[in-house]
Amino acid sequence: MENKQMKWDLIKMKIREKTIQFSKHKARQARDNEKDLLKQLQILTSEVENDPSRSNKTLLQDLKRKIEVTETYKTRGEIIRGKALWHEEGEKNTKYFLSLEKRNYKKNQ
Repeated sequence: MENKQMKWDLIKMKIREKTIQFSKHKARQARDNEKDLLKQLQILTSEVENDPSRSNKTLLQDLKRKIEVTETYKTRGEIIRGKALWHEEGEKNTKYFLSLEKRNYKKNQ
């Protein structure tokens, strides 16, 4: 019986290890992607100021939409980690959810 329990604990430990590695990798990719988008936004904004053509404006709008999607994804994660009891669609009060997440983290320690 104990051998089965040890085997099960070892499997759980390996799963946890791989899950943490995957999560760190995914978070790093998301941060790098966000940095790249913000750099592109800065460059494209200066290009639009110099050449306000229709194509540059369209590219700028597309880039802003991508950044908004990224921010929405981050906000949803903060809401989940903050264990908020309420959330209305479209709300982006990330400061509230970050403080809630921090409070819950301190409470659980």
